[in-house]
Amino acid sequence: MPAVPYDIALEQGATFTVSFEWREDDGSDPPAGPLIDTTNYTPHMQIRTKPGGAVIATFGPGSGLGIAGGVITLRIGADIAETITRAGVYDLELHNTTDPTDVIRLVKGRVSLDPEVTVP
Repeated sequence: MPAVPYDIALEQGATFTVSFEWREDDGSDPPAGPLIDTTNYTPHMQIRTKPGGAVIATFGPGSGLGIAGGVITLRIGADIAETITRAGVYDLELHNTTDPTDVIRLVKGRVSLDPEVTVP
């Protein structure tokens, strides 16, 4: 299954939250099948300047990414968003904890940045 494209519009210094559902492909677009059991998966994500470029930010379990019952939630707190100073690209991967060769690239896209004006 190819990664689903989803661009993130990040406001520097503001909290950003989005949830992704991993569902079985039932032939509809987007898939509306049952949520996939994510018990043996951990989410990982990086924002980079470009594919293979410098890392801008990294997220994982307990560090901006949560996973439960087929739903993966990304939360970039205002404190982290404040440190992001440029746009980039990202992908969100799910790594199987029992089989390190099983990696699902679930979502990918660009990260645009709207610079903060008011700084406390």
